[in-house]
Amino acid sequence: MEQAQRPARRSQPASTGLAPLLHLRLNTLFNAIVLGLMIAAANLEPWFAYKGTQFSLVGLNMEELGGWQDFGDFAVRCTKDNLDRRRDFRDDCEGLDSYEFAGILALVFLCFGMTMQTFNLISAANLGWGCRLGPFELDVSDRQFPHLLAPITYVFALLLWLTEIKVAFLDTFSCGIGLILALVGMALDFCIAGHYKRYKTMLDAKQPRFIPS
Repeated sequence: MEQAQRPARRSQPASTGLAPLLHLRLNTLFNAIVLGLMIAAANLEPWFAYKGTQFSLVGLNMEELGGWQDFGDFAVRCTKDNLDRRRDFRDDCEGLDSYEFAGILALVFLCFGMTMQTFNLISAANLGWGCRLGPFELDVSDRQFPHLLAPITYVFALLLWLTEIKVAFLDTFSCGIGLILALVGMALDFCIAGHYKRYKTMLDAKQPRFIPS
């Protein structure tokens, strides 16, 4: 009688296995956001200011000369007469070669990181939505590489740039919007890479393993 009076236990609903897929779809969106942030960071100016002058990866802002100028265009003004007459020219010209070289290196590695970021986006979309890459129905999930490579490349690009400009830790240095966006995108990308790894592992655990006969 006691057993008859006990309420019947509700059966637990079977797991549909959609949670990892939904997370991987979100991961696709996050990868797209980071890719957009890094593209914006590479193109925005300024990246930093030093001794009152704003610098981007490819040029500097000289308001009295008409605004932003490429490093190469400004270099022709670094003559002995100009350096003797203008203190601000002397400060800018002294580090011009370092700024230009640092900008080139940063752009190369940022573009490399963004290429891997694009693959990360396609990889997450492939698992989340079952998308295929190109007319040959290439399954990118069979060609995985660590998603951490993209944020690590961004770290390398920024550290290399900071080392080459040689003024990053001086009192007269200040960050610009381009550098801030790059740092935000880089930090966010580490979180996204960890998120992808976690839910891809969960998805792999739910899929039945193929046992050869």
